[in-house]
Amino acid sequence: MLKLQTQALIQDETNQPSDLKKDSMQLQKILVRHEGIMKSPVRRRVYYWFLENIAATGSLIVAETDIPEASVYNQLKWLKRHGFIEPQGKIKSVKKGGPKPVLYSLPGASKEDLARTILSVQKANQPTYRLVTELTQLCWEDVEDMEIQMSKIIGVCRMRSRGFHFLGIADMVAKELHEKEVKVWR
Repeated sequence: MLKLQTQALIQDETNQPSDLKKDSMQLQKILVRHEGIMKSPVRRRVYYWFLENIAATGSLIVAETDIPEASVYNQLKWLKRHGFIEPQGKIKSVKKGGPKPVLYSLPGASKEDLARTILSVQKANQPTYRLVTELTQLCWEDVEDMEIQMSKIIGVCRMRSRGFHFLGIADMVAKELHEKEVKVWR
């Protein structure tokens, strides 16, 4: 995506890509444009998040990083104001009190990228999914040679399910581990 942004910035009036060696002024514009991102470590981390994931909401970035919420939203505002990201609309299917989260993406993001992010936001707001993610991380510590016994997964889930049906949670954890290419012996 960064390559696409860079190519868009270095095109001349005839819409033909120019040679970077010949066009040092255009390269200088790119560097000046990205200099603002490099000045702030938090801004740089949020921008790199977008380079890796294409689209996100503020709440999703807060949930998956250790950046404080206020800092994330300040950096989103800065990135939006300077044209690095653009709002794609609010996610209306999230059923929580308060305002609906705004979906931001890099310019030119595909509908598939946006759909994947919306699904991640919906999953992140479900208590069951959060529990499964936590328990998957705990079970990951018991993985040896990319294999784990289902009895170990059930043991972890039985102790930490907190009111959920532990066998159902154990099956979800086994599916998550299987997606990470871990062999689950039943």
